[in-house]
Amino acid sequence: MKLSASINFFNGEELLWYTVKNIRPLVNHLSIVYQETSNWNEPLSDNAKMVIQKLKDGNLVDDFFCFTPNFNKTPAENEFSKRVVGLELAKKINATHFLLMDADEFYIPEQFEDAKKLIETEDITYSCVHSYFYLHKPYYRSETPDTTNVCFIAKITPELSFEYQGIFPAEMVDPTRRLINKSGKFKFFDADEISMHHMNFVRENFNSKLINTSSASNLEFINNAKKALTHWEWPRSFSFPNKPTYNIIKVEDRFHLDNIELKSKAKILLTNHFIREFSGSEIATLDLAKEFLSREYAVTVGTFTFADPLKAEFEKFNIRILDLNNATAEHFDLIWAQHFTTIDACLIDIGITADKIIFSSLSPYESLESPPLSTEKVDLFLANSLETKKTMVEMGLDDSMIEILPNPVSNDFFVNNSKKDFSLQKIAIVSNHIPSEIKEAIPQLENKGIEIKIFGMEGEFRLITPDVLREFDAIITIGRTVQYCLAMGIPVYCYDRFGGPGWIEEANFQLASEFNFSGRCTNRKISSDEIVTELIQNFGDMQFKVTFCRDVALKNYSLSDSVSKIMQKLTFTENKNPHHLFFNIAKRQHIYLNNNSKLNLFAQLFMDQGKGISEENSIKFPVVQNTQTQEFTFDLTDKPNIKALRLDPLNECCVIEIESLHVKKENETIDLMPHVHSNAEIHHGKSYFFTTDDSQMYFSEHAESVFENAQALVVVLRYAHVAKDALHVSVKQKNQELAHKEQNINALNQELISLYLSKRVGY
Repeated sequence: MKLSASINFFNGEELLWYTVKNIRPLVNHLSIVYQETSNWNEPLSDNAKMVIQKLKDGNLVDDFFCFTPNFNKTPAENEFSKRVVGLELAKKINATHFLLMDADEFYIPEQFEDAKKLIETEDITYSCVHSYFYLHKPYYRSETPDTTNVCFIAKITPELSFEYQGIFPAEMVDPTRRLINKSGKFKFFDADEISMHHMNFVRENFNSKLINTSSASNLEFINNAKKALTHWEWPRSFSFPNKPTYNIIKVEDRFHLDNIELKSKAKILLTNHFIREFSGSEIATLDLAKEFLSREYAVTVGTFTFADPLKAEFEKFNIRILDLNNATAEHFDLIWAQHFTTIDACLIDIGITADKIIFSSLSPYESLESPPLSTEKVDLFLANSLETKKTMVEMGLDDSMIEILPNPVSNDFFVNNSKKDFSLQKIAIVSNHIPSEIKEAIPQLENKGIEIKIFGMEGEFRLITPDVLREFDAIITIGRTVQYCLAMGIPVYCYDRFGGPGWIEEANFQLASEFNFSGRCTNRKISSDEIVTELIQNFGDMQFKVTFCRDVALKNYSLSDSVSKIMQKLTFTENKNPHHLFFNIAKRQHIYLNNNSKLNLFAQLFMDQGKGISEENSIKFPVVQNTQTQEFTFDLTDKPNIKALRLDPLNECCVIEIESLHVKKENETIDLMPHVHSNAEIHHGKSYFFTTDDSQMYFSEHAESVFENAQALVVVLRYAHVAKDALHVSVKQKNQELAHKEQNINALNQELISLYLSKRVGY
């Protein structure tokens, strides 16, 4: 027997070297057929290229063939063509037998040699074996064989047939690997005779394997597969999509893979000015973080403010957070930045470096979305719409360096949402800025029996997920939630503070998308009556239009596909931005900086434990810049012997309304409001007007006893006005007080004059 084996390779590079070491002594000839671009147009990783070069240098492989896929064919057809190359290489060296393999397949040598002898002795012309799969580690194995069977050694004769999807005597065999000899002898080995040991789930990068399989276009399958692989933990059973549930057992590491050297995970830094609320840029950051985690990146998110409610979502995925207020220099493979403040802080102030840098702008008019001063460091710019891209080009950026990335949607939203009953009974309004005409339409819709629910600042403030949207028959919204609805096949009415085109359908899709579904595409504002009429009368037509919406979303808004395209584009992009554009950029940034004197707002509690007040003995909490009630709990459990406390509500001018201020002890709560003194310019009841950025609230000395054994200081307050707005309100309030005092003085003067005159007349 002159046996040739051919390994089909694109990913799984961490295993390839060991697969070669395993099979090389068992065969007479070994080839590797690899691709520099996958069947899904993904580039071959640098680490994979290094492994191939290492194998070439080690003379362990006889033939290397670089296969170029034909993108007019399906991925599976390309896969088959690639395997045919391996067979041709075997015929070229006059091999008598042939074996197809992938880079993650292993055989026990003793069993393999026995199988070869049996094949030769009994003149078996084609064969098949069972397989076991391994999960996360090379010693966690399926207890029973997988349902997938594997075409094994075939004899090369004129009768050998190799056809895509050819008929094969065993079930569940890869349609690209069916080597058949119809007139010959077939052998299906028992599992205890020989089995293929499949390290398909022992990967550094599960995502690379999944997105380059023949099933990669099935987003629901890919999403469920990622979840299954990511969430499994020993010793739980394992359930993979379209497979039965398997018990997982611990076995001997027969192939000595546990200590293989995997390359370090690529490090990515995602930045956003704040991570706190369920707004567009913050949700985009969360989605990107989850996507790169699925690609096995080491993900870091850099921000100036990290606070609830969104904080909890990042913590759920154990995402590393880099506080840009206190960060030190480090190196990343990639920076993907949103907001000029973050990237300029990273590159200019902190000294962070990266091999590649992406800057993404999510608005054509928000000053915070301006390109950074460090533009010459950026390798690729992203715009969320054609409208945003035009603005960036007008500012001086090179058109060829800007890609449009239109609010891509994670795979969760592409799960089929088709409903049997297509009727308008429940509508969700998803908005942080509901216009008056929509508000006025709500009671009219409710009077017609339609249930309305609001998500956002004026309703339920939460993360929008597929489970949330699935409960509704239609959604009124703008921005990224429109893409969510398109992906799920839910009729979406695009209308908000800028007006909007109404129901999104094929006729208005292109124009609406160019303006990022913001509603600015039409400059159309209509009355509440007209909105109600459009919603009710035209809803029925949407039943026949949601298929278009879902198809176009699948084509344009898949986050996984979009990231893959961006990463490929990044590889070949060269910075072409001229230096003269800095003036235009700086001018736009100046608008933001003028309107936001402090980029990082915080409340701070100082504790005097006998050594006075100091920065070192203080606690800071980030402040969310809105007018909603906020609560801060300052932990005092490790702060004994407190002599005094000083609370600085904000490091900026502010007008606050305190709802409660108390010390918590083990068995009691003590109200501190009666003991409060402050440097507020004006104080009315629970309202304090601070005209300095060093606002201070302290407590009278006789309150010192309440700090003994204190567990926490809890403050519940509302920031009614901040910065210049606070100054304006304070001055206005002061003027009103002065005017009131002047009126009182004038009234008293009049009273005194009257009294004086009456006495004089009496005299």
